[in-house]
Amino acid sequence: MKLYLLEPYDVLSFGGLKNFSAGESHIQKSSFPPPIMRFFPYFRKVYSVLLVKDGEAYLPVPADCLKPRKEKKGDPIIAPLKFPPVLEEEKPYEPAQGFVSVSDFVEKYTSGEGGFVLKELGEFLATEMRVGVKLSVSSRTSEESMLYSQDFLRFKEDTLLGILASEADGLKSLNKIGGEGRLAKLKGKMDLADFFKDKLTLKKGNLYKFYLLSHAFVEGGIKREKNIKIGDRELKVLWLHSAGSEFISGFRKPFVEMLRPASVLVLEAVENGEINRVCQIESSPSVIDRREKFLERGWNSGIIMEVKG
Repeated sequence: MKLYLLEPYDVLSFGGLKNFSAGESHIQKSSFPPPIMRFFPYFRKVYSVLLVKDGEAYLPVPADCLKPRKEKKGDPIIAPLKFPPVLEEEKPYEPAQGFVSVSDFVEKYTSGEGGFVLKELGEFLATEMRVGVKLSVSSRTSEESMLYSQDFLRFKEDTLLGILASEADGLKSLNKIGGEGRLAKLKGKMDLADFFKDKLTLKKGNLYKFYLLSHAFVEGGIKREKNIKIGDRELKVLWLHSAGSEFISGFRKPFVEMLRPASVLVLEAVENGEINRVCQIESSPSVIDRREKFLERGWNSGIIMEVKG
């Protein structure tokens, strides 16, 4: 598993599956991080899509991190292990937004300390809106009331796109990425912290967190007291801190509603055993013909860690 670094030559577009029609919706938004399937043509298995700035990799802030409401500054705190996780402080809090460095994630978040530095998406990317108009197929002239606009993402000079993946398969020095197939140059690859390669020993009754690196699907949904399998080990769901959900689909494939990356599950181990630090929820949509194919591509990937602090 390596982090492959891509440098876009121009803007990129990662539109979602929200219905969009010129003359009706008018605006198509780009989202980040995009679904991992955008990179299936180049890798056998994709675990996550990250941002890399000045040689440091960044993950979306975990969904159980909170910050003082309506305050731009203020160290994020980690939600307490109460269900529901009610804060005793009088100061109101809201979910934190932004990105945390991998080093802060490993050293501070996983230790339960909090107090790490968050960076806003705007420190990595700028959004550019492009205007277009639908053309008549027969005359190639613009159609009335068919003006639309589309968001594009421009990476800042010191920012690269990072793809956490297994060995490359089809990756070239130049690659077409995202909507409209904009070109991105392969700049190399880097190793993440040894933390990502570790194994973890689960102890029955102990509490763990599972941070989603990719979009994830669980048959029947995430429910309290429900047992799920992660990395072939059984754990009980105590709580879900959701980063939201969205519908994901490929070309001529059915729509599947999936949890977004950065969602955090709080779990209790129901058996002892060893598990890889980066692992997957053992579930797949029934509409997918081959369960193995769904997991082999990288869906349901995440990082498991023992609850501390």
